[in-house]
Amino acid sequence: MPITCPYCMEPVDKKSVKYVCPQCGQQYKASGLFHNKMPICKNKDAHPSSLVASVILCPHCGERLPADYLDYDRSLKFSLVGTTNSGKTNFMVSMLHELMHAMKTGLAISPLDPARDYYRNFKQMEKTMFIDHQLLQATSIGDRVEPYLWRIRDRSKTKGTYIPSYALTIYDNAGENFATLDQAENTLLAKYLCDTKTLFVLIDPLQLPSFRERGQADRLSSNGMEGQDATDSIQKVASFLRTNMRLGATALIDMNVAIIFTKIDAIGDENGSVFGDADLIYSRGDQTHIGCFNTLKRGFEKKLAENISAQIRQYLEDNENDFLSAVESSFVPDKIRYFGCSALGNPPTKDASGKVYLQHVDPIRVLDPFLWMMVQEGLIKEI
Repeated sequence: MPITCPYCMEPVDKKSVKYVCPQCGQQYKASGLFHNKMPICKNKDAHPSSLVASVILCPHCGERLPADYLDYDRSLKFSLVGTTNSGKTNFMVSMLHELMHAMKTGLAISPLDPARDYYRNFKQMEKTMFIDHQLLQATSIGDRVEPYLWRIRDRSKTKGTYIPSYALTIYDNAGENFATLDQAENTLLAKYLCDTKTLFVLIDPLQLPSFRERGQADRLSSNGMEGQDATDSIQKVASFLRTNMRLGATALIDMNVAIIFTKIDAIGDENGSVFGDADLIYSRGDQTHIGCFNTLKRGFEKKLAENISAQIRQYLEDNENDFLSAVESSFVPDKIRYFGCSALGNPPTKDASGKVYLQHVDPIRVLDPFLWMMVQEGLIKEI
Protein backbone atom coordinates (compact mmCIF):
# COMPACT_ATOMS: atom_id res chain seq x y z
CA MET A 1 0.00 0.00 0.00
CA PRO A 2 1.61 3.34 -1.06
CA ILE A 3 2.22 5.92 1.59
CA THR A 4 2.11 9.69 1.12
CA CYS A 5 5.03 12.06 0.80
CA PRO A 6 4.68 14.55 3.67
CA TYR A 7 6.10 17.39 1.56
CA CYS A 8 3.98 17.22 -1.61
CA MET A 9 1.19 14.87 -0.44
CA GLU A 10 1.61 12.60 -3.49
CA PRO A 11 1.48 8.79 -3.16
CA VAL A 12 4.89 7.10 -3.04
CA ASP A 13 5.81 3.43 -3.34
CA LYS A 14 9.09 1.53 -3.27
CA LYS A 15 9.23 1.12 -7.04
CA SER A 16 9.13 4.85 -7.72
CA VAL A 17 11.50 6.36 -5.12
CA LYS A 18 15.02 7.49 -5.95
CA TYR A 19 17.89 6.06 -3.92
CA VAL A 20 20.95 8.30 -3.65
CA CYS A 21 24.48 7.52 -2.53
CA PRO A 22 25.23 9.79 0.45
CA GLN A 23 28.83 10.30 -0.67
CA CYS A 24 28.85 10.68 -4.45
CA GLY A 25 25.22 11.58 -5.06
CA GLN A 26 24.63 8.95 -7.73
CA GLN A 27 20.96 8.04 -8.05
CA TYR A 28 19.40 4.61 -8.38
CA LYS A 29 15.95 3.21 -8.89
CA ALA A 30 14.63 0.16 -7.07
CA SER A 31 16.32 -2.96 -8.40
CA GLY A 32 16.89 -6.59 -7.55
CA LEU A 33 20.24 -5.85 -5.92
CA PHE A 34 19.48 -4.75 -2.38
CA HIS A 35 21.33 -4.44 0.91
CA ASN A 36 18.89 -3.85 3.75
CA LYS A 37 16.30 -3.11 1.00
CA MET A 38 18.48 -0.38 -0.54
CA PRO A 39 20.66 -0.48 -3.71
CA ILE A 40 24.45 -0.61 -3.48
CA CYS A 41 26.52 2.16 -5.03
CA LYS A 42 29.74 0.81 -6.57
CA ASN A 43 31.09 4.06 -7.95
CA LYS A 44 34.78 3.26 -7.29
CA ASP A 45 35.86 6.56 -8.85
CA ALA A 46 34.15 8.43 -6.02
CA HIS A 47 34.75 6.04 -3.10
CA PRO A 48 36.95 2.93 -2.86
CA SER A 49 34.39 0.67 -1.23
CA SER A 50 30.76 -0.03 -2.01
CA LEU A 51 28.22 2.08 -0.17
CA VAL A 52 24.52 1.70 0.47
CA ALA A 53 22.48 4.27 -1.47
CA SER A 54 20.70 5.14 1.75
CA VAL A 55 19.25 8.57 0.93
CA ILE A 56 15.65 8.34 -0.28
CA LEU A 57 14.10 11.07 -2.42
CA CYS A 58 10.44 11.56 -3.26
CA PRO A 59 10.02 10.94 -7.02
CA HIS A 60 7.54 13.83 -7.27
CA CYS A 61 9.08 16.74 -5.33
CA GLY A 62 12.64 15.53 -4.72
CA GLU A 63 12.53 16.08 -0.93
CA ARG A 64 14.61 13.74 1.24
CA LEU A 65 12.47 11.22 3.10
CA PRO A 66 13.38 9.47 6.37
CA ALA A 67 15.42 6.34 5.69
CA ASP A 68 12.73 3.97 7.00
CA TYR A 69 9.74 5.93 5.68
CA LEU A 70 8.70 3.17 3.25
CA ASP A 71 8.58 0.55 6.00
CA TYR A 72 5.48 1.85 7.81
CA ASP A 73 2.08 0.24 7.64
CA ARG A 74 0.23 3.47 6.96
CA SER A 75 0.53 7.25 6.66
CA LEU A 76 -1.62 9.30 9.03
CA LYS A 77 -2.32 13.00 8.54
CA PHE A 78 -3.18 15.21 11.49
CA SER A 79 -5.14 17.94 9.68
CA LEU A 80 -5.29 20.98 11.98
CA VAL A 81 -6.72 24.42 11.16
CA GLY A 82 -7.45 27.47 13.27
CA THR A 83 -7.12 31.23 13.35
CA THR A 84 -4.48 33.35 15.06
CA ASN A 85 -4.32 32.73 18.83
CA SER A 86 -6.73 29.80 18.67
CA GLY A 87 -3.97 27.81 20.39
CA LYS A 88 -2.83 25.50 17.59
CA THR A 89 0.86 25.41 18.51
CA ASN A 90 0.16 25.09 22.24
CA PHE A 91 -2.28 22.28 21.50
CA MET A 92 0.13 20.44 19.20
CA VAL A 93 3.10 20.66 21.60
CA SER A 94 0.99 19.64 24.58
CA MET A 95 -0.59 16.73 22.67
CA LEU A 96 2.79 15.38 21.54
CA HIS A 97 4.23 15.80 25.03
CA GLU A 98 1.32 13.85 26.52
CA LEU A 99 1.63 11.12 23.87
CA MET A 100 5.30 10.69 24.76
CA HIS A 101 4.54 10.37 28.47
CA ALA A 102 1.13 8.65 28.54
CA MET A 103 2.58 5.17 28.27
CA LYS A 104 -0.64 3.44 29.31
CA THR A 105 -2.17 4.05 25.87
CA GLY A 106 0.27 1.49 24.45
CA LEU A 107 1.37 4.00 21.81
CA ALA A 108 5.04 4.96 21.58
CA ILE A 109 5.80 8.13 19.62
CA SER A 110 9.19 9.36 18.43
CA PRO A 111 10.54 11.66 15.69
CA LEU A 112 10.95 10.13 12.24
CA ASP A 113 13.70 12.52 11.24
CA PRO A 114 15.29 14.13 14.34
CA ALA A 115 17.97 15.87 12.27
CA ARG A 116 15.46 18.24 10.67
CA ASP A 117 14.44 21.59 12.10
CA TYR A 118 10.96 20.51 13.19
CA TYR A 119 12.24 18.27 15.97
CA ARG A 120 14.64 20.88 17.35
CA ASN A 121 11.79 23.40 17.22
CA PHE A 122 9.49 21.01 19.06
CA LYS A 123 12.02 20.29 21.81
CA GLN A 124 12.59 24.01 22.31
CA MET A 125 8.85 24.70 22.49
CA GLU A 126 8.35 21.78 24.87
CA LYS A 127 11.06 23.20 27.16
CA THR A 128 9.57 26.72 26.95
CA MET A 129 6.12 25.47 27.96
CA PHE A 130 6.76 22.63 30.41
CA ILE A 131 10.06 23.62 32.05
CA ASP A 132 10.42 27.39 31.66
CA HIS A 133 6.66 28.01 32.09
CA GLN A 134 6.65 30.65 29.38
CA LEU A 135 4.14 31.34 26.64
CA LEU A 136 5.01 30.17 23.14
CA GLN A 137 5.46 32.69 20.37
CA ALA A 138 2.93 32.59 17.53
CA THR A 139 4.02 30.85 14.32
CA SER A 140 5.39 33.54 12.00
CA ILE A 141 3.40 34.72 9.00
CA GLY A 142 4.60 33.22 5.76
CA ASP A 143 6.87 30.65 7.40
CA ARG A 144 7.51 27.63 5.20
CA VAL A 145 5.27 24.88 6.43
CA GLU A 146 7.71 22.29 7.78
CA PRO A 147 5.86 19.03 8.39
CA TYR A 148 6.35 17.40 11.78
CA LEU A 149 7.12 13.74 11.09
CA TRP A 150 6.56 11.15 13.80
CA ARG A 151 6.52 7.40 14.08
CA ILE A 152 3.85 5.75 16.18
CA ARG A 153 4.33 2.21 17.39
CA ASP A 154 1.40 0.35 18.88
CA ARG A 155 3.13 -1.79 21.49
CA SER A 156 -0.18 -3.25 22.67
CA LYS A 157 -0.41 -5.20 19.38
CA THR A 158 3.14 -6.58 19.35
CA LYS A 159 3.46 -10.04 17.80
CA GLY A 160 6.91 -11.52 18.16
CA THR A 161 9.29 -8.96 16.68
CA TYR A 162 6.54 -7.20 14.70
CA ILE A 163 5.14 -3.95 16.13
CA PRO A 164 2.47 -2.15 14.05
CA SER A 165 3.97 1.21 13.10
CA TYR A 166 2.57 4.31 11.42
CA ALA A 167 4.02 7.51 9.97
CA LEU A 168 2.23 10.59 11.30
CA THR A 169 2.47 13.98 9.56
CA ILE A 170 1.42 17.22 11.31
CA TYR A 171 1.48 20.71 9.82
CA ASP A 172 1.46 23.80 12.04
CA ASN A 173 0.42 26.70 9.81
CA ALA A 174 0.68 30.27 11.02
CA GLY A 175 -2.79 31.39 12.04
CA GLU A 176 -2.37 34.45 9.85
CA ASN A 177 -2.21 32.13 6.83
CA PHE A 178 -5.80 31.21 7.71
CA ALA A 179 -6.78 34.55 6.17
CA THR A 180 -5.98 33.12 2.72
CA LEU A 181 -7.74 29.82 3.29
CA ASP A 182 -10.42 30.65 0.72
CA GLN A 183 -7.83 30.94 -2.05
CA ALA A 184 -8.15 27.81 -4.17
CA GLU A 185 -4.62 28.07 -5.58
CA ASN A 186 -3.09 26.87 -2.29
CA THR A 187 -2.55 23.42 -3.81
CA LEU A 188 -0.55 21.80 -1.00
CA LEU A 189 -2.98 22.92 1.69
CA ALA A 190 -5.87 21.70 -0.47
CA LYS A 191 -4.31 18.22 -0.71
CA TYR A 192 -3.52 18.23 2.97
CA LEU A 193 -7.01 19.16 4.14
CA CYS A 194 -9.12 17.41 1.52
CA ASP A 195 -7.37 14.04 1.61
CA THR A 196 -7.95 13.35 5.26
CA LYS A 197 -10.32 11.18 7.24
CA THR A 198 -10.49 13.49 10.24
CA LEU A 199 -10.28 17.29 10.24
CA PHE A 200 -9.44 19.19 13.45
CA VAL A 201 -10.79 22.73 13.76
CA LEU A 202 -9.55 24.71 16.78
CA ILE A 203 -11.80 27.44 18.13
CA ASP A 204 -10.85 29.96 20.81
CA PRO A 205 -13.89 30.56 23.05
CA LEU A 206 -13.51 34.32 22.55
CA GLN A 207 -14.52 33.73 18.93
CA LEU A 208 -18.00 33.03 20.32
CA PRO A 209 -20.17 36.10 21.04
CA SER A 210 -21.68 34.58 24.18
CA PHE A 211 -18.27 34.43 25.87
CA ARG A 212 -17.26 37.88 24.73
CA GLU A 213 -20.53 39.23 26.12
CA ARG A 214 -19.99 37.45 29.46
CA GLY A 215 -16.83 39.47 30.03
CA GLN A 216 -14.53 36.49 29.60
CA ALA A 217 -11.80 38.62 28.01
CA ASP A 218 -10.24 39.24 31.42
CA ARG A 219 -9.82 35.50 31.98
CA LEU A 220 -8.75 34.38 28.52
CA SER A 221 -5.95 35.50 26.28
CA SER A 222 -7.83 37.84 23.96
CA ASN A 223 -4.83 39.34 22.19
CA GLY A 224 -5.35 39.14 18.43
CA MET A 225 -8.88 37.72 18.60
CA GLU A 226 -10.64 40.96 17.72
CA GLY A 227 -12.81 40.59 14.65
CA GLN A 228 -12.28 36.82 14.42
CA ASP A 229 -15.64 35.13 14.60
CA ALA A 230 -16.10 31.39 15.03
CA THR A 231 -18.99 31.21 12.56
CA ASP A 232 -16.95 32.98 9.88
CA SER A 233 -14.06 30.60 10.57
CA ILE A 234 -16.20 27.51 10.02
CA GLN A 235 -17.73 28.97 6.87
CA LYS A 236 -14.27 29.77 5.50
CA VAL A 237 -13.05 26.21 6.12
CA ALA A 238 -16.19 24.75 4.54
CA SER A 239 -15.93 27.02 1.48
CA PHE A 240 -12.29 26.05 0.95
CA LEU A 241 -13.08 22.34 1.21
CA ARG A 242 -16.10 22.53 -1.12
CA THR A 243 -14.11 24.43 -3.74
CA ASN A 244 -11.20 22.01 -3.71
CA MET A 245 -13.37 18.90 -3.43
CA ARG A 246 -15.53 20.21 -6.30
CA LEU A 247 -18.72 20.12 -4.26
CA GLY A 248 -21.80 22.27 -4.59
CA ALA A 249 -22.17 25.43 -2.50
CA THR A 250 -24.55 23.74 -0.04
CA ALA A 251 -23.26 20.15 -0.19
CA LEU A 252 -22.43 18.46 3.10
CA ILE A 253 -18.73 17.61 3.45
CA ASP A 254 -18.34 13.90 4.15
CA MET A 255 -15.42 13.67 6.58
CA ASN A 256 -14.99 13.26 10.31
CA VAL A 257 -14.59 16.66 11.93
CA ALA A 258 -13.49 17.43 15.47
CA ILE A 259 -14.58 20.88 16.66
CA ILE A 260 -12.10 21.55 19.45
CA PHE A 261 -12.68 24.36 21.94
CA THR A 262 -9.34 25.36 23.40
CA LYS A 263 -8.64 26.99 26.79
CA ILE A 264 -11.63 25.09 28.22
CA ASP A 265 -10.21 25.60 31.74
CA ALA A 266 -10.99 29.33 31.52
CA ILE A 267 -14.60 28.98 30.40
CA GLY A 268 -17.06 29.86 33.11
CA ASP A 269 -18.31 32.77 35.14
CA GLU A 270 -18.76 33.78 38.76
CA ASN A 271 -21.23 30.89 39.18
CA GLY A 272 -18.82 28.27 37.90
CA SER A 273 -18.83 26.23 34.72
CA VAL A 274 -21.29 26.96 31.93
CA PHE A 275 -21.66 23.23 31.29
CA GLY A 276 -24.19 21.04 33.02
CA ASP A 277 -21.64 18.44 34.11
CA ALA A 278 -18.41 20.31 34.81
CA ASP A 279 -16.70 17.25 36.33
CA LEU A 280 -17.23 15.40 33.06
CA ILE A 281 -15.81 18.20 30.90
CA TYR A 282 -12.83 19.13 33.07
CA SER A 283 -11.72 15.67 34.21
CA ARG A 284 -8.06 15.00 33.42
CA GLY A 285 -8.46 11.28 33.99
CA ASP A 286 -7.50 8.93 36.82
CA GLN A 287 -5.62 5.67 37.31
CA THR A 288 -7.83 3.88 34.79
CA HIS A 289 -8.42 6.64 32.23
CA ILE A 290 -6.37 8.97 30.06
CA GLY A 291 -9.11 11.28 28.90
CA CYS A 292 -11.65 9.00 27.25
CA PHE A 293 -9.15 6.16 26.86
CA ASN A 294 -9.81 3.28 29.26
CA THR A 295 -6.37 1.91 30.13
CA LEU A 296 -7.75 -1.32 31.61
CA LYS A 297 -9.98 -2.23 28.65
CA ARG A 298 -7.52 -0.65 26.21
CA GLY A 299 -10.12 1.22 24.21
CA PHE A 300 -11.74 4.59 23.60
CA GLU A 301 -14.99 4.92 25.53
CA LYS A 302 -17.63 5.85 22.99
CA LYS A 303 -20.38 6.87 25.42
CA LEU A 304 -18.06 9.01 27.52
CA ALA A 305 -16.84 10.92 24.46
CA GLU A 306 -20.39 11.27 23.17
CA ASN A 307 -21.57 12.66 26.52
CA ILE A 308 -18.84 15.32 26.47
CA SER A 309 -19.72 16.19 22.89
CA ALA A 310 -23.41 16.41 23.78
CA GLN A 311 -22.70 18.75 26.72
CA ILE A 312 -20.78 21.15 24.49
CA ARG A 313 -23.32 20.91 21.69
CA GLN A 314 -26.13 21.69 24.14
CA TYR A 315 -24.35 24.87 25.19
CA LEU A 316 -24.00 25.85 21.54
CA GLU A 317 -27.66 25.11 20.85
CA ASP A 318 -28.70 27.29 23.79
CA ASN A 319 -26.28 30.16 23.20
CA GLU A 320 -24.53 29.94 19.83
CA ASN A 321 -27.07 28.76 17.29
CA ASP A 322 -25.45 30.58 14.36
CA PHE A 323 -22.18 28.75 14.97
CA LEU A 324 -23.91 25.40 15.46
CA SER A 325 -25.90 25.87 12.25
CA ALA A 326 -22.71 26.75 10.34
CA VAL A 327 -21.06 23.53 11.52
CA GLU A 328 -24.01 21.23 10.94
CA SER A 329 -24.92 22.72 7.55
CA SER A 330 -21.32 22.20 6.39
CA PHE A 331 -20.48 18.68 7.58
CA VAL A 332 -22.39 15.41 7.81
CA PRO A 333 -23.94 15.73 11.32
CA ASP A 334 -23.27 12.11 12.30
CA LYS A 335 -19.53 12.66 11.72
CA ILE A 336 -19.18 15.75 13.91
CA ARG A 337 -17.69 15.49 17.40
CA TYR A 338 -17.20 18.36 19.87
CA PHE A 339 -14.23 18.44 22.25
CA GLY A 340 -13.15 20.69 25.10
CA CYS A 341 -9.41 20.82 25.73
CA SER A 342 -6.78 22.90 27.46
CA ALA A 343 -3.15 22.67 26.41
CA LEU A 344 -2.02 24.43 29.60
CA GLY A 345 -4.67 23.35 32.11
CA ASN A 346 -4.44 26.70 33.90
CA PRO A 347 -4.84 30.24 32.53
CA PRO A 348 -1.62 32.29 32.27
CA THR A 349 -1.00 34.64 35.19
CA LYS A 350 1.14 37.73 35.92
CA ASP A 351 3.88 38.27 38.47
CA ALA A 352 4.42 41.44 40.49
CA SER A 353 6.22 43.10 37.58
CA GLY A 354 3.37 42.37 35.19
CA LYS A 355 5.22 39.63 33.28
CA VAL A 356 2.94 36.87 32.02
CA TYR A 357 3.98 33.32 32.86
CA LEU A 358 2.46 29.86 32.98
CA GLN A 359 1.51 28.08 36.15
CA HIS A 360 2.04 24.33 36.46
CA VAL A 361 1.14 22.92 33.03
CA ASP A 362 -1.50 20.25 33.54
CA PRO A 363 -3.31 19.63 30.21
CA ILE A 364 -7.00 18.76 30.05
CA ARG A 365 -8.17 16.15 27.51
CA VAL A 366 -5.63 17.10 24.82
CA LEU A 367 -5.35 13.45 23.72
CA ASP A 368 -9.08 12.88 23.18
CA PRO A 369 -9.27 14.29 19.61
CA PHE A 370 -6.14 12.39 18.54
CA LEU A 371 -7.36 9.10 20.02
CA TRP A 372 -10.76 9.64 18.37
CA MET A 373 -8.90 10.03 15.05
CA MET A 374 -7.14 6.71 15.72
CA VAL A 375 -10.56 5.13 16.23
CA GLN A 376 -11.71 6.48 12.85
CA GLU A 377 -8.56 5.03 11.26
CA GLY A 378 -9.40 1.64 12.76
CA LEU A 379 -6.21 1.60 14.85
CA ILE A 380 -7.78 1.87 18.31
CA LYS A 381 -10.92 0.01 19.30
CA GLU A 382 -14.01 1.82 20.51
CA ILE A 383 -15.67 0.32 23.58
